[in-house]
Amino acid sequence: MSDALTDAGLLSPVRAGTPAEAAVCDLAWLQGMLDAEAALARAQARLGTLPVSAADTITRVARAQRLDLRAIAVGARETANPVVGLVRAFTEVVAAEGPAAAEYVHRGSTSQDVFDTGAMLVARDALRLIRADLDTAAHALARLAAEHRDTAMAGRTLALHPVPPPSGSKRRAGASCCCRRPTASAPSRTHRGRTDRGPAGPPRADGRKPGADRLPHRLRTRRGRTGPTPRQGGGQTTARPATAEAERTELPLAKVLADPPEVTLDAPELAALCDPAHYTGAAGPLVDRALRPRG
Repeated sequence: MSDALTDAGLLSPVRAGTPAEAAVCDLAWLQGMLDAEAALARAQARLGTLPVSAADTITRVARAQRLDLRAIAVGARETANPVVGLVRAFTEVVAAEGPAAAEYVHRGSTSQDVFDTGAMLVARDALRLIRADLDTAAHALARLAAEHRDTAMAGRTLALHPVPPPSGSKRRAGASCCCRRPTASAPSRTHRGRTDRGPAGPPRADGRKPGADRLPHRLRTRRGRTGPTPRQGGGQTTARPATAEAERTELPLAKVLADPPEVTLDAPELAALCDPAHYTGAAGPLVDRALRPRG
């Protein structure tokens, strides 16, 4: 039976049971601060400011399981940080192991030094696990992007579907996010450029679908699309006349477009124009470029 005070992640299941959860738990934080204390003693021993035997004892005893985690947490209510209680409890454990080493615990340091160093050690261990998971996810997404380079999928919708993007471009975008390595000097600006244009994906190189230039202006949207376009400012969707007519009559869009006398496209051309498989434009080559190994 688990401790009644244990945070098992009941209300935060995203991290429950993950390797990173154990790397950032209270016990891990306690161990990080103890590692900082042990490293401080070893550094001072190398400089000759404390006996090597004392540093060895401090390092050997610096195990979180040897301290009362709950007592240190409760004691921090009086001191506003856990280091004061940790140093007191750790000194007692060191004294029991080697009385001569006890006076060298936390020598020349401050609570902030130990807490900040422990925090960086916890972050280092957690990031190592997170980056490994991200690398695994990136490789899986890259494989899916290559497999589904030209597979059309439903785009986002507000009651009306936009032109369908290729599944590969979505997986490629996910892989790109997993591979980001922000730095202080260049957070992530090189990853902010977009390759998908329009509601769902890029058009062909000239910005129009084949045959769109032979549609009457009143039936066209920007870049030659015959589907819904966003209404400025309202966050809603409005349909162009042809799309609205197709919805009202429940007729295929190609059939609706064939009726106006000014339309100069024949049946095969209209079918090609309305085929969702032709809506993905330059997304395929962009997926190839994104997945190409960089030297």
